[in-house]
Amino acid sequence: MPKLHEVQDASVYLQPEHREISEDCETMQLDDAIELGQAVFDLLSSCRGRQGILTLSSIPRELRKGLSSDEQYKVLSWMKKRQNGKSKEA
Repeated sequence: MPKLHEVQDASVYLQPEHREISEDCETMQLDDAIELGQAVFDLLSSCRGRQGILTLSSIPRELRKGLSSDEQYKVLSWMKKRQNGKSKEA
């Protein structure tokens, strides 16, 4: 699974000037970026119904292994914002 910063950098492979990169390489990186994005999105979507304190262990182990410590804290911050968003709406 790619690192979160690699997902942000993956957009460079979609630029026309970078089309000389092999199709296999481009597809693989794009697929990994999409997979990581979907995993984070699913996790954030599940936070609206959560109660209690969120910690790093609230991030599934497989996703956590693919993230640096800074990226883990960023995802945890997003999770807390999603959780708090639910309580403000109620």
